[in-house]
Amino acid sequence: MANKMNILQASPLKRSINSKLEYGSIERLIQYLDREFILLGHDSYIVSDSNSIINGKLIVCQSKNNQDIFSAPDKYEIQAKIILDSIEKYKIDIVHLHGRYILSTNEFSRRGFFQPFLVTLHGILRDIKEKYKSVPKQPNIHYNAVSIAQKNNLSQFFNIEVPIYNGIPVDKFPFSECKEDYLFSFGRIADDKGVINSIQAAKKSGLKLVIGGVVFEQDRNYYQEKVRPHIDGENVIFVGPLKDKTKKEFYKNAKAFLMPIEYEDPCPLTVLESLACGTPVIAYAKGSLPELVKHGKTGYIVNSIDEMVEGIQNIEKIEPFRCREYAENHFASKIMAQNYIKLYAQIVQSHKSG
Repeated sequence: MANKMNILQASPLKRSINSKLEYGSIERLIQYLDREFILLGHDSYIVSDSNSIINGKLIVCQSKNNQDIFSAPDKYEIQAKIILDSIEKYKIDIVHLHGRYILSTNEFSRRGFFQPFLVTLHGILRDIKEKYKSVPKQPNIHYNAVSIAQKNNLSQFFNIEVPIYNGIPVDKFPFSECKEDYLFSFGRIADDKGVINSIQAAKKSGLKLVIGGVVFEQDRNYYQEKVRPHIDGENVIFVGPLKDKTKKEFYKNAKAFLMPIEYEDPCPLTVLESLACGTPVIAYAKGSLPELVKHGKTGYIVNSIDEMVEGIQNIEKIEPFRCREYAENHFASKIMAQNYIKLYAQIVQSHKSG
């Protein structure tokens, strides 16, 4: 085991990190890493709001007038100060950020720092290029990607250390060999998520489609005009946002999980969650999906709705236990945490020797 480390992660301050999460991949990853770091013998610190529930030490981020920190206009200035103060107070070895949020703050620029920071680039090329324009280039800020595809897309703009796949606690996801006659689609209800593609493929295959997910305000018109007319409560069913217990049951019992997205998703947790439940994934060949789904073994990688229908028709050839086994061997949260610990150690050592 690597030497014991004091690791600090920062929440994006968009929602609390606890079991009530319905949406929030980054918050889940912070939660999973926190748990695994503790189990691996390291000290874990997280800067988040007071309603977050974690395994390590919670460092509460609170606004001066006690208003909701998520809506405070200066929340990242507040968080930056807490992080920089905590580095010395808790003898932090490395700070792991899951976004750019504090890197452009006045507090960050004014005080400076010497500890290494690792920033995981959650997102797609178009968004990340724009969002990171104002981030200063400093030798102690390091970056990593969450898939090979994302690293290849971003390496010309960032000096990326290594890709580390997202991970989930596979043992917390129920497995079943027996599947019911429905298809499952889960995620943000938006045009680029390919919801309409899933609906068309399901209709052509003659199977029922269950759609779960959140509709954000910016996607409200898309849902009302494009998706809702197809929802009939019988062949196409919309179940809305789902808490963990409910979504796991939908994953576990589905014949297949559909992922016909229209953008370069770097490493979607939904795919990993489906595989953990023994449910094969049929996905478009976008972003990291050809890395996550082994064609013909844990699902099918396709390029059109017709190919997706063909995959659905051949889904019985995919053995559920192979999906579960693949998730255990490649996408377990323990593996993710071990890979990050290894990267942390390399970064910390490089700063000591440099």
